Amino acid sequence: MIEQIFNGILGFFNSLIDTGSTAAQGFVSTGSTAAKGVYGTVTGSLGDIVGSL
Repeated sequence: MIEQIFNGILGFFNSLIDTGSTAAQGFVSTGSTAAKGVYGTVTGSLGDIVGSL
């Protein structure tokens, strides 16, 4: 159950990037430490959690 939730969240982030929307592209493409840090932290942490299940 927990794994499904995390996979859903990861899928949501991936879908944001794949939409090609200006907002999503801007968030990923800003190159700012904050944006990359947040994305990396969220996906990295969730990946670690899912991987440990």
